[in-house]
Parts: sequence; C-alpha cells; structure tokens
Amino acid sequence: MASDAGDPNPHTARPGLMPPPNVKQRRRKTLDSIRRMSIALTIAAAAVGLTGCMTASVSVSKDERSEARDLDKQIEEWLAEPDKAEAREWLQSDSHILFEGDKETAARLVSDLYSAGAKEVWIIGISQLGDSEVAAAFVAVLPDDTAARKRVFAVESDIQKLMDGEPSSDSGQRYLHISFD
Repeated sequence: MASDAGDPNPHTARPGLMPPPNVKQRRRKTLDSIRRMSIALTIAAAAVGLTGCMTASVSVSKDERSEARDLDKQIEEWLAEPDKAEAREWLQSDSHILFEGDKETAARLVSDLYSAGAKEVWIIGISQLGDSEVAAAFVAVLPDDTAARKRVFAVESDIQKLMDGEPSSDSGQRYLHISFD
C-alpha cells in the first residue's frame, strides 16, 4: 500500500476509495445514457406515428403537433432558466467544460448548426464546478424556412449517427435538443 508521503495519486494514499472510472468506462456510461435517451425518443416518436424524416409534402398529424408543442414548452422552460449561454461564446472560455465530449468537436457542431440555418444555439443546464462551468446539452432554435430546417435536421442526424443515437424528425417544433451526457 502506498504511503501518504510523496504519493501523487490521492486514491492510493487513502484506503477504501475507488480510483475514478477510466475513460473507457466514462464513454460507455455516456453511450448508455445516449442510447437510453434515444430509446425513449424512439418510443415517443412511435407513439405519435413518426417513422422517418418528415418532408414538406408530408402532413403532420394533430398528435405530432401536440407532442412538438409539449417538447417546445419544456425547452422554453429550460431557456427561461439563468443557467444558459450562447453556445459559440460559452465554448470560447478555457474555464468551460463539456460533461462528456470535447469543446473542439462541440464548436464544429455549433458552427455547422448555424451554417445550416439555426437561428440561435444555446448551451443549457450550466453548472458551476469549482472554478469551471460544466454543461452537457445544446438547444438549437430552428429556422422557419423549410430548406434551412432540413439542413439543420441533417446536421443533427449526422451527430446522432456518430453517437449511435436516433435522429430527430421535423414535426413542426421550434427547437432541437442535443444532449451529450
């Protein structure tokens, strides 16, 4: 057993404490969380009959619009909280950390969402951790233009594929929620 003197690893110096999970375990936990969220969204989508990407020529049912309004209402509540910031600005600070993911990839995502036509992109659920701020989710404000909406949903679809997630469908919602926890 390591002694308290000179051991740089505090976990070996204090008996009974487990070492922090390794990167592989953290990634597994992240992927499991994303999969659970994707399953929940898939079940919700199936419940309202969403079976793929919507197009301008496909009508959206009353139930789908109702679900989209409910999701928008939840996101509006999150956006009304003070623990949010404009994504590009927030990602520039060295003291800001993503819960799971790297800031360089997130900055590209935010840039891609804006380039595709998103009106705004917010970091939500920001928490203070020591001298740093930590966050794990984005909200994109969707454009009204049909072609721009398709481009934003295509960016989100690419992101979900990278995370083994399920892409969102356009059912007339105002916001798109992307989580990395």
